[in-house]
Amino acid sequence: MKKQLVNVGFIGAGLFITAHHLPTAYETEFIHIRAIADLNPDLLAAHAERFSPDYIATNYQQLLSDPEIDLIVIGTRQDTHAKLIVEALDAGKWVWCEKPMCDTPEEEAAVIAAEKRAKGRLAIGFNRRFAPAVTKSLEILQKLPRPWIINY
Repeated sequence: MKKQLVNVGFIGAGLFITAHHLPTAYETEFIHIRAIADLNPDLLAAHAERFSPDYIATNYQQLLSDPEIDLIVIGTRQDTHAKLIVEALDAGKWVWCEKPMCDTPEEEAAVIAAEKRAKGRLAIGFNRRFAPAVTKSLEILQKLPRPWIINY
């Protein structure tokens, strides 16, 4: 069986995306980094050299209008997540977004409506959600009376 290559476009290439998602995508044989968009041209130049995307852009709209991109990964500031999710879904893309999905109930309603009308689907990343340290912490906390005051 032939493996299908997934063409990915990254919108936002900050610290977490740079440290985790771009290297993982670059090293995965069925993922091709088609494009990376960010507002920082110096960062884009470094990513172009390190991850060999087909192109880089300072305007994320280029990625949304690119018919070759199957999946958009959103790694921007959280106050832009809902807007970008809706735009990417409306552009016919599948979307993977870092947490949180949105900041308000109105944004939540807009995102859910966009996914219902879209060809693509949406996934929200919750890094460390199931990490052993987190699950053990939750297990311990569930046995303690509230309120919990946690200094992390």
